[in-house]
Amino acid sequence: MRAHFHWMAGCLGGLLLSQVPATQAGQSGSASPSSQGSSIAARLLGTWRLVEVSEEEGGRVIQSPIYGARPVGYLMYDSTGHVCVQLINTTRPRWKDADVPTPEEARSAIVGFGGYCGRYEIHADDGYVVHFPEADIVPNEIGQAFKRSFTLNGDQLQLKAVERRATDGVLTTKIITWTRVK
Repeated sequence: MRAHFHWMAGCLGGLLLSQVPATQAGQSGSASPSSQGSSIAARLLGTWRLVEVSEEEGGRVIQSPIYGARPVGYLMYDSTGHVCVQLINTTRPRWKDADVPTPEEARSAIVGFGGYCGRYEIHADDGYVVHFPEADIVPNEIGQAFKRSFTLNGDQLQLKAVERRATDGVLTTKIITWTRVK
């Protein structure tokens, strides 16, 4: 079940996210050696707080049905080439028994949560980043490569991802907006 933005993200892929076999995406580790690439890599480093997750479907932008109106999440890029991301829908129902959820409670927790960590590569000249999940809430995504195009505008980062929605399998473009944590 895909419960997050691959992106995130998937997570994590104009600004598009696509799932690419790791052998095609490359395992070299870092971004373009150009000075522009180094500058963009430096600007991506750090911690980002989630602003919103929306989807473009049929030419219109809608709120994400998985993460809701007030999602919470963090995206972290470090200087060693590692990424970590978590997103939650804050309206997920609380469990009646905090230690033993019902099957429906457990399902709602998974559907409203997305998270993974692993390596990343920046392809600054081409405007995208690739995430390689090594730990992921969705076991099938471990070892995959997720290509996300990005836009940096001051302290705002926007990632776009084309993927199937977890709840109904519809192909959409996810738009994930982050703000730098200072």
